[in-house]
Amino acid sequence: MTIHKRIIDKMAAGFPSGTFGRIDATLSLTETRTDFIRDAVERELKRRERLTSARAKLNSSRKSEGLTQPPEAYPSRLDMPRMAAARKKPR
Repeated sequence: MTIHKRIIDKMAAGFPSGTFGRIDATLSLTETRTDFIRDAVERELKRRERLTSARAKLNSSRKSEGLTQPPEAYPSRLDMPRMAAARKKPR
């Protein structure tokens, strides 16, 4: 459970129907729905910050290797099956 002495940023957010019921079903006895959402947002922010940091390091190493195109210019793993299908010759 997170304890915040001062809340500075506030935001109203809408959630799909049934979300609060799912959250409530997983709360501990001392945890509030607000605690759950704060913790979930904090975890997601840390995860995305790690990804952003990893991308920055990758871009830096690409530049040092002389690869000037952005990572988006290189195919991702998700594009590979589509590219393989495009390369197949018709029978």
